[in-house]
Amino acid sequence: MFAKKVLLVVMAVVLVGLMPFSAYALSEEQLDKFAQNDIMFYDPDERSGGCGSMAGGNNFNYAGAEVFSEANLKAIEANRPFYEKAAEKHNFPWQILAVVHMREHGLARDNPSNGQGAYQLYSYTGGGTNGNAFLPAGPISDDEFQRQTNIAADVIASKASDVDLNTDDGVKTLFFRYNGVASAYIEQAIRLGFSNEEANHGEGSPYVMNRYDEKRDPSVEPTKSNNTWGQIKTDGGGMSYPANMGFGAFVQYVALGGSNTICNDGSLVSGGMDLEQAKKLVQPYIDKQNETLHTYSNVVFDGITLYYWSDCGSALTNCVAFSKWFLSKYTTVSKSSIPDVRGDYFVQHMINNGFEDGGHTPRAYAVFSTNANGLTHTGVVLGVDESRGKIIIGEAGCSGNGTASTSFTGAKEYDLSVYQSDAYSYAYTDSVLKGI
Repeated sequence: MFAKKVLLVVMAVVLVGLMPFSAYALSEEQLDKFAQNDIMFYDPDERSGGCGSMAGGNNFNYAGAEVFSEANLKAIEANRPFYEKAAEKHNFPWQILAVVHMREHGLARDNPSNGQGAYQLYSYTGGGTNGNAFLPAGPISDDEFQRQTNIAADVIASKASDVDLNTDDGVKTLFFRYNGVASAYIEQAIRLGFSNEEANHGEGSPYVMNRYDEKRDPSVEPTKSNNTWGQIKTDGGGMSYPANMGFGAFVQYVALGGSNTICNDGSLVSGGMDLEQAKKLVQPYIDKQNETLHTYSNVVFDGITLYYWSDCGSALTNCVAFSKWFLSKYTTVSKSSIPDVRGDYFVQHMINNGFEDGGHTPRAYAVFSTNANGLTHTGVVLGVDESRGKIIIGEAGCSGNGTASTSFTGAKEYDLSVYQSDAYSYAYTDSVLKGI
């Protein structure tokens, strides 16, 4: 299972706390030692499902395109101690500073002639004209680079004082604000099917999300030519299509292992997910829902048939379809035993077919049914946070007027107490979950 072609060595990161090594820095003898001692390392030939390199990332985007060059990785490795020291003061991931440094100054450790320094701190330096300007132009010492990195960390913390930079949404929001929040990008996100909340995190900004997935990748069709993913390319200008080809800041952040996002390999998180992980799990379902809206036919998705529902114009915009999909994809139950029944009957059917009856007590990855307030509904518990009194639910549905904008499909956080009432019943899936 161990290949000699290596880009990044994972176990070496764990052992010595450094950035991963380049393959070209390792001898054949060293590679043999890694293999002989069961030290796992990343094989770039298996990039499509790889997780675990780059201290958690894999240096490739969703399509297998390399995010950072070898030269970039070497520079980040050299700069990492400076990033870590500055980030530690504010308790946010060091990868944020690495990405800002990359985006703003190509990882260079010098002062450009504009006086804005290695992180291009325009406001802090008054455009390079006030007393904070970083002068003179030219290479800077380690001490000066650390000073500027500390200042950049302070600026980042001030821009994100109301968000949690240890969550993916918080990091996206920071990058969006760092580049400048534009209403055109908020509108772009909403047109792509994101909620207002997600739009305000920067889901529609190429600076943040470019090349994160197919619908935001200007290098592929149909995104390349259908004018759905654009970018403001000149100061004061309007949207131009398609967006530029560079990787978004969040894509770079993920590539460096900064993200809490789960690997998109079909695995679940033991004990339940946080909200960011749950959103990642549900996103492929949302993408398929948007893709098949108004196709007026049944859809086979991840091996199970989901039946067309006219009220919302899709086979996926209803609650039973989501619970069916989850059980098909993430459990070992036979597809023939997964029912097509009304949402409030779904749990009882699964209990009748061998699932553990959870009564009215929610548990991670349990399927629920309810008829609370006349709503016949089913969905999946993706996480329970008793300390905060919150529950994370994966679900699908719409208001019934046949439009995409009415869909409430997604992963959301609710008050736990609501889901502990007698109006909700649960079927536990613990014994049939995959990958845990």
